[in-house]
Amino acid sequence: MSTILWVEGEEPVSHTMGASGVNVDFIAKGKVGMDADNCGEKGCFKVGMRFSDEGYTPPEEPVIEVDFFDSSVVLIELVTPTGERELIELTGSSTMHVFFEGSAEGDADDDGNGLDEVPIEMVEMELVGMSSSLGQITLSLNPSFSSAGQYEERENNISGLLDIPPFTMNGSIDSFFDVFIDIDTDQGPLYPADSINLVGLIHHKPPDPRDTYNDPDLGITLLELLDAVGNPSGYFISAFQYKPNSGIAT
Repeated sequence: MSTILWVEGEEPVSHTMGASGVNVDFIAKGKVGMDADNCGEKGCFKVGMRFSDEGYTPPEEPVIEVDFFDSSVVLIELVTPTGERELIELTGSSTMHVFFEGSAEGDADDDGNGLDEVPIEMVEMELVGMSSSLGQITLSLNPSFSSAGQYEERENNISGLLDIPPFTMNGSIDSFFDVFIDIDTDQGPLYPADSINLVGLIHHKPPDPRDTYNDPDLGITLLELLDAVGNPSGYFISAFQYKPNSGIAT
C-alpha cells in the first residue's frame, strides 16, 4: 500500500507512485484544502488517498441535490423616480443546489459553532410580472456572480445530519442567500447596486409553502437600481420577498 497525491483539477492526471511503479489515473473534484507548500508545477495536492497494485479507492463525492420550483413568487416594492411606491408580484421558477457534505442526502458538517450546516446556491431564477411604470418585468440571476448561501440547523439533535424534515421528524433551519439579480423591463435593463441579502426560517428540505425569505435591510435602507451602463436609474427597491415554493401552479 502506497500513499499517493490527490491533485485538484478537472482532468485526469497520471502519476507513477511508490516502489511498485503503478500508473494511477485519478481526478479530484472540488476544494481539497491544501497548503501553498503543497503546490508545484503539476498543481496542488494533499496526502492521504491510498492505493495498492490492484487499484485505488476514489474519494466519496458529496451529494449535490437540485431543488427545482415551478411556483416561485417574488414580491418587490419599487420606489419610482417621483417617490411613489409600487408593489409588484413576479411569478415563475427558481432552482437551488444543496451541497450535502457527505455521500447521503442530509449529511452536514459543523463549522465549530455546534450546529450542522451545508452550503447552498441559487442557480436559476426566471420570474415575470407587470409594473405600471416599467411595463413587463423579468427577474433573473446575474451570471457574473455566484448567489451563494447556507442552511444551518437550529438544534443539533443528531450530529452530522441536518435536523429538518424529511431527514428528521421535526426541526427547522436558518437560511440565507446573497442573490445577485438582473431586471429586464420594457424601459430597458436594470440591476441593483448590491446583492439582495435574503434570510428565512425553513421548515422542510426542500422549502414548502410555509417558507419565505426576506431582505431585512430593505425598508431601513433603499437599494438603488442602475441602468445598463451603471448610471442611477432613479428607481429603488424598498422591499424584497422570495417564496421558493408557493404551492400554486404558475
